[in-house]
Parts: sequence; C-alpha cells; structure tokens
Amino acid sequence: RAQLIEYEVRSKIIIRDEVIQKYYEDHRGTFGVAEKVQLAGIFLMRKNMKSEEEMRELYKKAQGISAKLKEGADFAQMAGAYSNGPGANQGGDLGQFTVEHLESGLKSVVEALPEGGISDPIVRPNGIQIIKVVKKQTGKIRSFEEVKEAIYGILYQEEVNRRYQNWIKELR
Repeated sequence: RAQLIEYEVRSKIIIRDEVIQKYYEDHRGTFGVAEKVQLAGIFLMRKNMKSEEEMRELYKKAQGISAKLKEGADFAQMAGAYSNGPGANQGGDLGQFTVEHLESGLKSVVEALPEGGISDPIVRPNGIQIIKVVKKQTGKIRSFEEVKEAIYGILYQEEVNRRYQNWIKELR
C-alpha cells in the first residue's frame, strides 16, 4: 500500500521555488520570532481590599521605593526587602514573557521602558507594582533561507493530501 501511494501520489509532486517564495511573502508574519522580555517586580500587596487609606499608604511607600531605585539602589535588594509578590526571594525575578501575551496595561508600560528601565508605581486591584525590564529581545522576521525547508514541508504535505483525496475519488 505504501509503495502504491508513493508511486501514485508522492512521486509526482514537485514544489517550485516560486511557490515557496510566494507562500513566504503571503504568510510572512507567521515566520517571526516574538518580542520577549525578562521582568523583575516589586509588589506591595493590599491586605484590606476595601481600605482606600491603605492603598494611599502603599502608593506613598511605592513612590519612596521608586525614588530610591532611580537614585541607583539595587533592584534585587529592594525587592527582597519590600516585595510581597512572586520572585521576591530571587531579587524580584518574574521570568521571561512574550510581550504580546502580557495584559494590555502592563504591555504598554513594558514597551515604553528600555532594557534596564524601571517603571513608576503601577496601581493594581490588589496592590502596587514596580516593574523592571531586565532584558529585552526584539522580535524579528526570519529570513526566507531560514524557513524555506519548513515551507516546503507545509506545501508538500498540503499537496500530498489534495492529490491523495483526488486519487481516492478516481479509484471509486
């Protein structure tokens, strides 16, 4: 069966370079590498969700922390000392994220910051957050040569499926 399918379907498929190039041009966005960022954060958590007074106090504290950071204080030490959030024991490290998957408010803050940049205090429903962009990896579109074989595989498989279906119809 496999030999018959190979002879009747697969052996007759030729994918030309022009077709591969056109597919690349038409689907260029799918061959990109997404923009990624490594973030660190200091999170001051709210204990009483209904207390506006507590929120104002947290915001003042966050402004003080932010001022110290902008004067050159070490972010990791400040995170260890003040943060109630994830990664506090690791210097506030939150890990690496794809920018497009970040929540919209955080995404706009992160996009505006350069590598090594520290945000102003960000008000969240359950506290105040200060973000540091540890590392930024810009997104890019991979070259045609890098993805040519992958495109060939996609087009070849599509053509095999199409021809196989047609061959089965002819047999019936």
